[in-house]
Amino acid sequence: MALTTVVIWVAQYAFALSILLWIVYFIVRPGQRVDLFVLSALAFPLALAIALLLGLAIYDPRPFVVAHSVPLIAHTADNGFPSDHTLLTAAIAAVVFVLNRKLGLVLFGISLAVGLARIAALLHSPLDIAGSLLIAIVATGVAVVGWKKLWPRVHALIPHQGTEDT
Repeated sequence: MALTTVVIWVAQYAFALSILLWIVYFIVRPGQRVDLFVLSALAFPLALAIALLLGLAIYDPRPFVVAHSVPLIAHTADNGFPSDHTLLTAAIAAVVFVLNRKLGLVLFGISLAVGLARIAALLHSPLDIAGSLLIAIVATGVAVVGWKKLWPRVHALIPHQGTEDT
């Protein structure tokens, strides 16, 4: 009974811990706020767009549908690919990993726990979880490349204190 409760809690709510850690990191690392915000603003929508497109191309029925069973968490019998909860936590983990590897690894641990819990709850297959992790990592990699190419140009347009003619 207790293990089932943990699985349900992690599968449904642990994603909020990733969001909270992203917010805390944003607050306590003022020198990285702009980088974290810009990288997140590039990576998160890109991960979502890739997930939506791949979700149209790849159909993976939810395990409870295939097994003709009842999942631990009520859910519609729609496409399981990719896992939205895992995608969110993995995207947060990948972005933070670029700036802070230790915290990024902790966040990837949370993402993996969320994915495994969603498998245990019969909501997703391993393909759904692996797909979400891969999408998040690829989207963040593309965002990093875009960020490194575009940021110097944007940064040059921003007036800096002490550089104005007086």
